[in-house]
Amino acid sequence: MANELDANQKTILENLATMMRKNAEQQFGGFFAVEGTKCENMTLPSMKVLGHIFGAIIVQGGDFRITVKIHSDMKPIRPLCAKNLLLPEDQVGERMIRDFLREIANLLGGAIRTELSRNNVDSGISLPLSSRGFDEVFFSSVDTDKNFTQAFKLTWPGGALVITQFIEITAWDSMQPMLEYKVDAPVVDEFDAMFT
Repeated sequence: MANELDANQKTILENLATMMRKNAEQQFGGFFAVEGTKCENMTLPSMKVLGHIFGAIIVQGGDFRITVKIHSDMKPIRPLCAKNLLLPEDQVGERMIRDFLREIANLLGGAIRTELSRNNVDSGISLPLSSRGFDEVFFSSVDTDKNFTQAFKLTWPGGALVITQFIEITAWDSMQPMLEYKVDAPVVDEFDAMFT
């Protein structure tokens, strides 16, 4: 069970949560020009219906996988989607909103992969997907010594959405560099670094 984790494993999980909160605020706020974004840990509701639609992406290494999902209903995300697409709200349908959530998932997945790389953790990233429905009802979130669910609420002055990351770690050694994760470490542009 999760309560059998040692101090290092707990620190790694805390650092993965910190990494998600940081990147959710920065990527969402920066890319979509939204001020006042805030990401906080949350407890999943017992019913676990987190939204009628979601975007998802997988970040995976040899010994771990992080499934990131962005959950929302239509109403809170529609105004932001309309603003991003430069359309009136009444012209923004479900397909556009699902594409928008897929783009958010892609941004977060890419940011997480970059952060892991900066911390010497190799990973790859899947293509983002989106769907509708209540799959979380059938998705076990019981933590074990290798499976963990972290949930976050991302808010901004005009709305909110829920982000979950389901973390599967088969060998903790691959995540050891995350023990030293520094949230304020300088960002290194890998492309620029090739020429310096």
